[in-house]
Order: sequence, then structure tokens, then C-alpha cells
Amino acid sequence: MSTPTSDLAVLEKAADSIIERSLVRSTLVQPGPAISSYPELSARFEQAVSLYRAGAFREAKDGFSSLAKSADSDRQNAGFTAHLNAAACAAASKDWPATVDLLTPLFNVGRLYGHPLWNLALAWYHLGFTSDALNALEMWVSRAFEWHRARGLLLIAALALKSGDNTKGKEALQRATEASPEFVASQLYSPATQSLVQRTPGLSSRPPLPLAPGVQHRLLALVQPRRPERRPELYVLLPSDDMEVFTTAIEEIAEG
Repeated sequence: MSTPTSDLAVLEKAADSIIERSLVRSTLVQPGPAISSYPELSARFEQAVSLYRAGAFREAKDGFSSLAKSADSDRQNAGFTAHLNAAACAAASKDWPATVDLLTPLFNVGRLYGHPLWNLALAWYHLGFTSDALNALEMWVSRAFEWHRARGLLLIAALALKSGDNTKGKEALQRATEASPEFVASQLYSPATQSLVQRTPGLSSRPPLPLAPGVQHRLLALVQPRRPERRPELYVLLPSDDMEVFTTAIEEIAEG
């Protein structure tokens, strides 16, 4: 499957928008049996999680770091998940050097995947190390499910084009399209992206492609009403009044 020239042109114009929307920090990981099987360690883990959800990222980072050291002193690598979450807290507070320091040793020995690996790519990007961010994203893609691979590959394409590597950008865009043409189309031809594209005279565009039933089902699931307590991360981002407005709006959307 070849990549249409128009798609490449749209992505080149909208690269900053794609990066801004896609390359955002990932959340915490679960404690794992090495911590959850021990009540004292589990309680300390949950306390740090509560600090994170309350937006006290630096305090949460200190809690996870202390827990990781305590757990490791009893059993080798028992504090692994707490260590990963300390890095997630650093990313949440935009402490990019600390995020890199915590995660790079694990990346170098191939022990990083999922949310923490994504956070490392994010940190490297913000520090200006685009080639390192691309390497982390390539590893993330190699370990991700197909639907997620399209997201990572489109991001790789945008970063490559932005850094002037058109060959890598074109290749990554083609791979993203092969993984999920519906996802790529929804990103490249969304109203937000098209508003950027249309600012450049002469750049051809095309109407959005119809969504496949599976994609439409996933998108509809995103706007189903959910109790706020099932979305604790929103309390980090929204004050109480805005949270009420958000919840009401989601319910109205879901009701059509």
C-alpha cells in the first residue's frame, strides 16, 4: 500500500498539531504482586497514588522513590513498579531531566515498555533529543497492539518530518496507514487538522473518509457517561465547578 502524496503533505503541515495531541504523558502503572502482596508496601503505594491523583506530583514522586528503595532492600527488583511511577510523577510535573534519569537505565537494558516507555519518549522530545525520542517510540510500537501501533507510527512520522527526515516520515506514515487506515484518516482529516491545512493556499485536501464500524464503536464508547469517581485523573485537571460542567456535557453528548 502506497502513501498518497496528499496525506504526506497534510501531515507535514499538521505535524506540530499531531505531536501536541498525541505525545502526552502516560499515567501510573499497577503495583504488581511484589508490592500488592505485602500490606505495608501496598498501603504506601496507594498513599503515593492518592497524592498523584490530587496533583501533588512532587510529593507522590518522593513517596514512590522511597517505596522503591525500601522494597528493593528486602527483595531484588521488588520496587520496580514504584520506580516506574516515580518517573511518571516526574513527567507529570514536567521534570524532564528526572524522567530521563529514572527511565534511561531501564531502556538501555530493554526493560522498559508501555506507559513508562512512552513517558521517556515524551521527556526526550521536550529536552530536544528527537532522535532518542524516535528510538523510544520505535521500541514502543514494536511492543504495542495494532490499534496503538498506528498512533505511535503516526507520531513517529510527524516527528521525522518535523526534523527533516522525509524518508523516515513517509515510511512511518505508510506503516501507520497499514496498521489502521481509519485512525490515520481521522487524525489527518479532523476539523482541527484541516483548519491548519487550509491556511496554506494551494495545498490539496480531501473530505474525511467514512469511519469503519469498529472505529465508530470505539469513538462512541469514549463519550458514554461515566461516574466521575471512575475518572480520578480528571480531578487533577479540573476544579470542582468545571468538573460538574464537564460531566453534564458528556451526558448530553451521549444522549445525542
